[in-house]
Amino acid sequence: MLRVVNLERLKKLYATFSIPQLLTEYSIKDKELVPIPVDSNVIITNKEHFTPLWYYDNVEFDSRNPDEWLKKDNNGINLPVPAIVYLPTNLNEESSKKYNWMDANIIYYNSTLKMYSVIILNNNSNKVYTGIPRIQIHFKGEDPREFVKRIKYAILRREYGEDIYKL
Repeated sequence: MLRVVNLERLKKLYATFSIPQLLTEYSIKDKELVPIPVDSNVIITNKEHFTPLWYYDNVEFDSRNPDEWLKKDNNGINLPVPAIVYLPTNLNEESSKKYNWMDANIIYYNSTLKMYSVIILNNNSNKVYTGIPRIQIHFKGEDPREFVKRIKYAILRREYGEDIYKL
């Protein structure tokens, strides 16, 4: 009983935080988050990053592993997990440069690719978006402050790694 009360208290606390607001407080800009296509022919420049942020994600920030997030029902089917996901604002155009945080349900985890599949909740579409990296998914059951620290850590690791590569 005490565990349930504590979980409800944490859930209410986490709901008071806004991911975009926390990103601003940590001086994280959209251009640092927008996924870039993985292309072996990419030209390395001094202006922008040239590797995806998820390359630098650190699973040490996870409070649960993917199997713990995606619980199964009695029939072995994954139950949807509420989350806020960073996806293109024009959902019909996945190469869009404009992204936003959207309410979604996480429905599947591909352990080989280490990517998630999601369904957006705030539109009339039932399209499944696949290949979403963990760094773009904030589970509503995790501390948003730790999630933003995770993003900041990945950004700093990417800057360091790309600076070394440019030398």
